[in-house]
Amino acid sequence: MNRLRIPLQIFNNEAYLKRFIRGLFDTDGSFTRHHKNSGAIVEISSGDKEFLKDISLALNKLKFKTNEGARGIKIYKKEHIERFFKIIKPSNPKHNLKYTTFKKQGFVLFTLELMKRVDSSMARR
Repeated sequence: MNRLRIPLQIFNNEAYLKRFIRGLFDTDGSFTRHHKNSGAIVEISSGDKEFLKDISLALNKLKFKTNEGARGIKIYKKEHIERFFKIIKPSNPKHNLKYTTFKKQGFVLFTLELMKRVDSSMARR
């Protein structure tokens, strides 16, 4: 059953909406490499189609260009991804480390690659 929704009191308050999206991205989001190029993708996933529509409307309200997939809402444009990390301010360390690496190197590391780098840098200390 589709029961997830963004409450109106959150949807109608921009500060609350940003915090809601932050929490959602931290738990149900991903920052990954685009399979066709060296670009990146911000994605929030859900199996609830109505909730995905709410997420898309919320991101559009915050002026992000989104693409809707069967199981997630995606942001592809580099300037929108940069703005997402600037105004949403995710707090998931893995997403932030992947984004920081993307900004420095121009491509997103897969999680296993990232973990190997973290492990090797910790071993050098």
